[in-house]
Amino acid sequence: MRRDDASVAGDEGEGVGRLRGGKKNDERESRLMDREVPLVAGVGHAALHDWLDGELDQSRARDAEGASQVDLWARINAESEMLRRRTTPMYVHKAIMSALPDETPSPVAQWTTALRENPGTIAVIAGVILAVGALALVMMR
Repeated sequence: MRRDDASVAGDEGEGVGRLRGGKKNDERESRLMDREVPLVAGVGHAALHDWLDGELDQSRARDAEGASQVDLWARINAESEMLRRRTTPMYVHKAIMSALPDETPSPVAQWTTALRENPGTIAVIAGVILAVGALALVMMR
C-alpha cells in the first residue's frame, strides 16, 4: 500500500475505498482496484535456457547461473535420458497381450444379442414407435 492511501480505512471494517468519514471515493477505489503490477524486464535465466537448448557451453552457463543450477539440470537431463532408453521387459509385454481377449466385443453385437434374447423388449419398442407415429399423424392434421 502506498503512503497516499494511508487514509483509506482498513482496521475499522469500512472496506477498501472508503474514507474514514464514511464517504466513498470512486477515484481512489478505481485506482486501488485497477492497479497493475509491472513485470521485471530482466533476462532471468537466459544463460541457463541457452545451455539447455544447446546454444551455450556448460562452463559459460555455470559462470552465469551458478554451479548448483547447472548441476541440477545436468542431473535431470541424465535421468530423463535414462528413462527414455528404458523399455518394457518382454515378460510384461507377453502378460499384457495374453490378458487381452482374442476378439474385441462390439457394442452393437451386445445390443442385438440382448434384443434377440428378450422378445418382450422388441414388442415394447414396436409399440412405442407406433404410438409416436400415431401422435405425429394427429399433430399434422
